[in-house]
Amino acid sequence: MSEIVKLTKEYIRVKRRDGRITCGGDQNFFAGAPEGSADWRKQKLGCGITALGDLFLYLEDRDKERLPEEMQTATVSGGESHRPQSRTAGTQETEPPFSEREYRDYYNRIYRFAGRIPPWAKNGLSVARIQLTFNRMARRRGWRLRARWGMSYRKLPGRIAEMLGRDIPVIWCIPFMAFKRDKKKGVSFYEKRDGAYRKACTVSAHYVVVLGIAQEKAGTWLEISSWGNIYYVNWEEYCALIHPPLHGQPVYGLCSRFLETILGNILYIR
Repeated sequence: MSEIVKLTKEYIRVKRRDGRITCGGDQNFFAGAPEGSADWRKQKLGCGITALGDLFLYLEDRDKERLPEEMQTATVSGGESHRPQSRTAGTQETEPPFSEREYRDYYNRIYRFAGRIPPWAKNGLSVARIQLTFNRMARRRGWRLRARWGMSYRKLPGRIAEMLGRDIPVIWCIPFMAFKRDKKKGVSFYEKRDGAYRKACTVSAHYVVVLGIAQEKAGTWLEISSWGNIYYVNWEEYCALIHPPLHGQPVYGLCSRFLETILGNILYIR
């Protein structure tokens, strides 16, 4: 495998109740909540909060001062704040992972900071709220970073590589399929086992975080964090989904390209 670019530090880790360690947060930590409750909405619609929260944690070690209230986690034994910090990849010195309880407490703070998901909502955070929430936190933290939602298909791969090259995780929206004829379509997530990619599921209307890009004989693959797991997305398959051919269906093709390019883009941070 020829790796193009990847984050340099260890990504967010959470220790599940069964002892497994995640790669990133997981909204399913709220599974089992009564239908219609706030925790139920967090599990069903909370992928944007998960992505934002993990991005904030990855960036937080740029400033070693005390975290603002929105980014503090639960108090652990001994009365000290649990602040796992990302370490350079390949080093042996790593902070312990969050427990599920600690991560849920942190998630709830980011959930409130982002403005919650109302009971009548059918979808989670919009791309506009993702952008506004990041920029609010960046100003509060004093980060010299600003974000805007991507609107370009042509610039999308270069921007993903640019952000990863600057060691910034990339929030990527797997798009909602806007047309009725496309409702059963989505992006295939793959797991890598014994050097081979095996399809795990098909996904739409879901925020993930891109951790790296690699080039192989089978094409270009994006390594992502979703539901606390590592998956892979084939870039050529993704492009075929959001940029359908115009031949024989120009009106549908143009409308689909326009909508899916906006809905299936990234939080571009500079």
